[in-house]
Amino acid sequence: RMAPALQWYALYFAGVVVYMVYSIYELLTEYDSLSPESVADNLRRTFDLPQNQLALAGKTFEEFQESLIIRPWLRRLNLVSQFACVPVVVIAMVHVWKFLVLKGKRFAERDPHWSSVPWKPPTRMNWLLLVITMPVMFCVCSMRATCRIMAVMTGTAHGHETLEWPRVQTVEFAMYTSDLELAALFQFSTVYAFARLCGSILSDRAFFKGEMAGEDAAEYTLIIKTAGFLGVWAFVAVGMVRCIFSFLIAEAEQFETYAEMASRAQETAFQQVSTVFSAITVLCVINMAIICRMSFIKDKIQKANQKFMGTRLLLLAGEIQAKIVAAFTVGSALYKQVDQHAKQLHFPIHKWNFSDEQAHLFHLSLLNFECLVVVIYNLVAWFNLDLETSGVLNFKPLTRDGNAGNAGNAGNGGGGGENEKSTLLDAMDF
Repeated sequence: RMAPALQWYALYFAGVVVYMVYSIYELLTEYDSLSPESVADNLRRTFDLPQNQLALAGKTFEEFQESLIIRPWLRRLNLVSQFACVPVVVIAMVHVWKFLVLKGKRFAERDPHWSSVPWKPPTRMNWLLLVITMPVMFCVCSMRATCRIMAVMTGTAHGHETLEWPRVQTVEFAMYTSDLELAALFQFSTVYAFARLCGSILSDRAFFKGEMAGEDAAEYTLIIKTAGFLGVWAFVAVGMVRCIFSFLIAEAEQFETYAEMASRAQETAFQQVSTVFSAITVLCVINMAIICRMSFIKDKIQKANQKFMGTRLLLLAGEIQAKIVAAFTVGSALYKQVDQHAKQLHFPIHKWNFSDEQAHLFHLSLLNFECLVVVIYNLVAWFNLDLETSGVLNFKPLTRDGNAGNAGNAGNGGGGGENEKSTLLDAMDF
């Protein structure tokens, strides 16, 4: 009876729900419940603190407050976006439980090898579950980042009573960056999971057609799973390295001793990594477009390219949207360029600009809605997937420790190779 509750996907959703409830509670009780007058009082007290007399020298209180004002429309937008995370989790849970886990369990109960562990997802099902569930983690990370920005804008950030205000902002912005980089890291793992799913299904061709046997089939499968997806592996590897690098830089910035060194490292390396990443992104898209157009993939996973797009939507939203918002953020390099063109076109850009804090809050509010769009997109895109004919339910004989063995794709009619190379391939399957 406890088996379903102990599966990784159940524990994952339990942790996500706890974190989401905690985040919503923090936002509602500590930030959203504050009236504009209370926020103004908090900011006034912060501005008047002794350590800020020098740190904020040259600024009037009105100038200090202006960049932190939560405009009424932005407050309402952000409040609604916080509750948009609830349907994100609910839709993903329904999708996973009703359309994947329960269906998979019914097939597992009829399989001689998996009937004893019907709740245990096969390897390919695990990859598919990762694709469906990762937007939920992105949404929760976005909510945590929202807490960081709201703490700054309401004058209640941790340590504001003892630290200089610029230092408080640096720490909170660093945690904001850490949260979003962690979210992006999970999304790159989604791209990896989808590519592994396609590669595993594509490698079945040699076994199903009977074209190869033994070592030849194993070598073909190895080539498909590695060289056939080099563009994707490069995209995932560089993307993850960039996320981890940005995460470590953000963590270092929270310590005053390393803040300056971290800032220099970011300025030196980030632009170079971003240039390389942009080129590799194009290769990844071309790579997957070719793979998804293969007849064998189209037979197994209909409209595979559209499904792949679902794994990248939040990454695209995070990258492109951030640049668009930066064009309206006072002080940014992009804003200075846009401002020059706006003056020539007599466009009143000053009526639509943001401070850094306002821009971050607006960006996060949109991300929460975009997470909702992605989970709905995934539900529609994967709704008609036939788990049996697609090859997702690759039931293999289980070893004594409960893991899938290397006796081929028993549930899918595959022959499988009982040689050393097939053992290597099975080790690569997760």
